[in-house]
Amino acid sequence: MEALARRPCFTNVTLSVRPGEIVGLFGLVGSGRSELLETIFGLFPPDAGTVRVDGRLVQASSPRAAARAGIALVPEERQRQGLLFNLTIRHNLVLPDRTVKGDVLVHTGRERRQAQGLVDAFRIKASGVEIPPDALSGGNQQKIVVAKWLATSPKVIMLDEPTKGVDVGAKFEIHEIIRREAARGAGCLVASSDLPEVLALADRILVMREGRIQGQLEGAGATEESVMQLATHEVSA
Repeated sequence: MEALARRPCFTNVTLSVRPGEIVGLFGLVGSGRSELLETIFGLFPPDAGTVRVDGRLVQASSPRAAARAGIALVPEERQRQGLLFNLTIRHNLVLPDRTVKGDVLVHTGRERRQAQGLVDAFRIKASGVEIPPDALSGGNQQKIVVAKWLATSPKVIMLDEPTKGVDVGAKFEIHEIIRREAARGAGCLVASSDLPEVLALADRILVMREGRIQGQLEGAGATEESVMQLATHEVSA
């Protein structure tokens, strides 16, 4: 993306994510990182700037348009933004892929097989695919949110606080999923306020403060002190 802005949340943000790369986007509360991801995904219109995937301009006027361009977003609030609790696990898992493909017909048998395949692949602990998501633990709910978007085979995966409110085991599994997706060639942008998580995952770390990118660090050489220095102090032009 280049010079993306949505005032007053963020302004003049330029960044890139290469295929197979995990980029950490670190920032404290109010830094604008969540608002940036939501704007890239088409939930809110930008005031300025452009987004490109594989060099092609993305007119992300809606989440459907962004998803069709190869962008996926795992949002921060799975209870409010990530899951449909009035529907079954099956519906939650297959709806994004069906929407991206424009398939409006219900194919119950095929959907059950697809959903069960995702449950098995992502090791989601559930008694079946026809139960509601609120019957599952927080970690398994989060894996549903991740799995349903990865089922669309995105080129760019954005994850906002991907392990918020999950146990240690689920956190480890989600980290492994992110690494696996990068290994298959997807670009992964992980926004998090969990600094150890960012340091453990990222090939590169971008630090946001008050709606701007403060600086960039290579993941291998970054420390908690160097990241927090960028996150909490003004950087001269």
